[in-house]
Amino acid sequence: MKSIESQLIRSEAHADFFQREPYVTADDIAAHLKITRRQVLEMTRRGLIPAHPLGVGKCRRVWRFKISEVESVIASGVRKATSDAHNDSLAHRSSDGTIPPGSSPSQRRKSNG
Repeated sequence: MKSIESQLIRSEAHADFFQREPYVTADDIAAHLKITRRQVLEMTRRGLIPAHPLGVGKCRRVWRFKISEVESVIASGVRKATSDAHNDSLAHRSSDGTIPPGSSPSQRRKSNG
């Protein structure tokens, strides 16, 4: 009797494994949402749509998505809190008067007098 039960448990686990939603690429999400790949990646970087980074470190260049997660966030209309990514432009100056890292040489020359 135990062997039949263990076979059933294994077959259920096997079926569950194959029914999981696959991860898809930014191209797949772009096609699904009818937007460009670049827009998908920008929305991902800003935290507007959920994604799973592959790799380690600060520079994440490969993202994978689950369509159901993206759809649920879009359907809910809730935006994820983001850092001031929109304020990190080169032209933005911080309140203490310093030039942000990555500023153009012309901005540095202007600030030096």
